[in-house]
Amino acid sequence: MSRKWPFHPKYLGLAFAVLFFTVAVGLVYVEMRAAPLDVPFWSAVRTLLAILGGSGFTAWLSMSIYEYVTERGQERSWRRQFALDLVKEIYGPMHDEIMRYLDRVKAHITSFKWDAASFLRSKHLALMIPVPITEKAERLSRVTGEYNSTFEPAYRALQNVVVETTREFLLRVSGAERENVTTGAEARHILGATAPGYRDGYDRFVGAIEATLTERGVSTDLREFEKTLREKVLGRPEATTLLELLKKIDESGRALIDEIRPRIKSPYEF
Repeated sequence: MSRKWPFHPKYLGLAFAVLFFTVAVGLVYVEMRAAPLDVPFWSAVRTLLAILGGSGFTAWLSMSIYEYVTERGQERSWRRQFALDLVKEIYGPMHDEIMRYLDRVKAHITSFKWDAASFLRSKHLALMIPVPITEKAERLSRVTGEYNSTFEPAYRALQNVVVETTREFLLRVSGAERENVTTGAEARHILGATAPGYRDGYDRFVGAIEATLTERGVSTDLREFEKTLREKVLGRPEATTLLELLKKIDESGRALIDEIRPRIKSPYEF
């Protein structure tokens, strides 16, 4: 209130306090020079003025304290509401998107079009985002962009290794090839995709090879074939590149999550 209208009522109390205290102090001189019979009168007047001055000062002090406490409470409420808006509009959705993105990439070893920095730029409240968060979001976006542009050709090359290695193995062991043995997901399983479907697809792939050899009367231990296949796939530079990028994505995503989580918790700890 005092910022909108300079003549706040509390200043009236302060003015009365200064006035009455000044007069009361002046009456000390009058009392000293007064006749003995007049001293009680002037003493009583001075005491009354001091009481009135004290009342004015008390009113000013009480209103000042009330105003300060009210303003601080309002500012605290505004800060908390703003922090909650950031959680609802930025930190919360971004946290959930990053976690889903990291889980999907780890589970499927495939490309997903999601840009953390673009997500921030699309929100008007992003203007208030601290620099460490924007920097980490930019880093995650750069890594995911590199991964997405690298994934398709690299994965095709790795899956071709699976196809060629399988063809060479069947030709060497049974003397003939077989079409449609691979499912297209074998390289993902070898790279470490955790989704159950890739493990099932790989098991069907191995089962198809075993069935083919059985039909042709060939008995052999496929564990050596699986070991060789795994070594060939993981030994390719494309596999090394993809695994390194996946590690960078995970590290960048976790770093961004670690930066966001305290800001999600803080508004609820007021």
